[in-house]
Amino acid sequence: MFDRPHHPYTEALLASIPSLDPCPEPWVKADDSVMHGELPSPMNPPSGCPFRTRCPLAQERCAVEKPALRSFGEGHRAACHFPLWPAASADTGR
Repeated sequence: MFDRPHHPYTEALLASIPSLDPCPEPWVKADDSVMHGELPSPMNPPSGCPFRTRCPLAQERCAVEKPALRSFGEGHRAACHFPLWPAASADTGR
């Protein structure tokens, strides 16, 4: 998850962690350090994807359809209509 996040919201959360490293991970972008949008309510979550209100890649589909949980390799799953990396092959699970 830390080396290669697949969900855009995960990437944004990881990018918001302060770092003292002068050479941050390659997926950390300076402009992603601040998350925008409305914080979703756990008592009244938004329709569709619960992360869509703060996700930089959210589109209309995210508001109407909850994404399916997909495998991205051994022990790595994410539910996103627009993942940052391709999902694992259904045949191999990798």
